[in-house]
Amino acid sequence: MTPHARILVTGASGFIGSAVCPALAAAGFDVRAASRAATGDLASFDRWDDLLAEVDCVVHLANLAHVSAAEIARARELNVEATGRLAQAAAERGVRRFIYLSSVKAEAGQAREDAYGALKAEAEHRLAAIQ
Repeated sequence: MTPHARILVTGASGFIGSAVCPALAAAGFDVRAASRAATGDLASFDRWDDLLAEVDCVVHLANLAHVSAAEIARARELNVEATGRLAQAAAERGVRRFIYLSSVKAEAGQAREDAYGALKAEAEHRLAAIQ
């Protein structure tokens, strides 16, 4: 990916996104930062054309971490379903690269013991199925 490419970063105001966005900008990339404050909740987002317009790459960091038993349904909607919808929309709009930050907790042994890891593993499977 050459500098000056436009990169959409979801979860831009989060722990990792707040470091990734400035680093990409310093490297010469045109960064479009998407955060809950800017775009609303990705779980209910439906304006993909606006978000993905002229984007060359998506760095998808948005997710719900530290998932409690009471939050599993909400976390699945954001971490799995919204991730799948975003990746599908990006593929349909010709985005050349989709980078998904998963977790070591998605590994087989970890995923069975941890709701967050299980959801990350589920999202990985969903992404692998997108053409």
